[in-house]
Order: sequence, then C-alpha cells, then structure tokens
Amino acid sequence: MDASMVLFILFGGFVIYFLWRRHWFKMIFCGLVAVLLGFLMVDPEGTVRHIQTVYELEFQRFG
Repeated sequence: MDASMVLFILFGGFVIYFLWRRHWFKMIFCGLVAVLLGFLMVDPEGTVRHIQTVYELEFQRFG
C-alpha cells in the first residue's frame, strides 16, 4: 500500500462523506451497492476477478 493508494482512499472517503448529505447521492450509492452485491451472489468468482482486473488496469495507468 503506497502513498497514492492511501490518498486515493482518503479522497474517496471524503467525497462520499461530503456527498452523503445529498438525497440523490444516497439513492445512487445504495443502488450501486445493491447491484454489486447482486453480481457477487450470482457469480462471485467472475465479479471478483473483474474488479481485480479493473483495479490493476487503473493502477497501471495512473501508477
């Protein structure tokens, strides 16, 4: 876990905290979490593999 990853997590947490007070953001966020949980229940291995692939590609691009 390097410094850019820590900053990314902190910034993401701050953005979620700041936007959490907005009603539309709560609806969208909960919807996305529900979709992700649905994918995890239907195809857990494929979903985790896809998330890892996207994660690795993003850090190759920015790192």
